Amino acid sequence: MTQEMYDDASGPWLAASSAASAAGSRLRGQAAQLEEIRQQALSVCRLSWESPAGRRFVAYLEGRTAAIAVTVTLLSTAARLAEAHADALRRVEAEAVGTGMGQ
Repeated sequence: MTQEMYDDASGPWLAASSAASAAGSRLRGQAAQLEEIRQQALSVCRLSWESPAGRRFVAYLEGRTAAIAVTVTLLSTAARLAEAHADALRRVEAEAVGTGMGQ
């Protein structure tokens, strides 16, 4: 980073941790929404389906809910990583301000 990036303590370079934190929050929210959808789909799978078409639909839906579960896990992991990155950026930003680089 160049000195001009540090010239203003409220400048855009301080926004990096906020952006990473916001991304983590958005990812966590998306994971929660997908988990709700997965739970609703699972409740449909638990219904009694007597027709062959109904059984095929349930089999399909079970496969989709498994795929959604993987996606929820990946989004949750990405959220944790983004939040950890935001924490690391906040520490670097605080050090930069503390050493006068953000003054």
